[in-house]
Amino acid sequence: MNDMNHPQPMNAWITQSMDGPPRSHVTLGTIGTLISLSLVSCRDPGILRRVNQEPNESKEAREKKQHRKTWMWNDQAHTWKPTMASYDNDVNAVVRGFDHVCPFTGTAIGANNLRSFHAFTLSINILIYYTIGVRATKMHAP
Repeated sequence: MNDMNHPQPMNAWITQSMDGPPRSHVTLGTIGTLISLSLVSCRDPGILRRVNQEPNESKEAREKKQHRKTWMWNDQAHTWKPTMASYDNDVNAVVRGFDHVCPFTGTAIGANNLRSFHAFTLSINILIYYTIGVRATKMHAP
């Protein structure tokens, strides 16, 4: 019973009429989302160490006059970097397989945490749509 002396909490509408399996699904979805979020946030995205001297692989390609570059000099980071890595101003580092900086996790998304990021975005979308769907069916149930 909801009266003025005992108001319900703001999130009561989510759990109020969710009996049995739906509540456990939401709980498992929340746990899965939090695990994938922690994996994205705590895993090294692929930050590379500074390389001050030109790597042998790059020297050999230059001497053979090959057109493909394997390593390039980066003026912003003052380091040699592989062609599959990018420098990002937000994290002030060269990241292998750099994709973007995620504002929700506050980290760079690169080669080492890209799968965890995809798992996080998938799980949070499933959780949101599932919760909305369960709530919508409960609201229209007789």
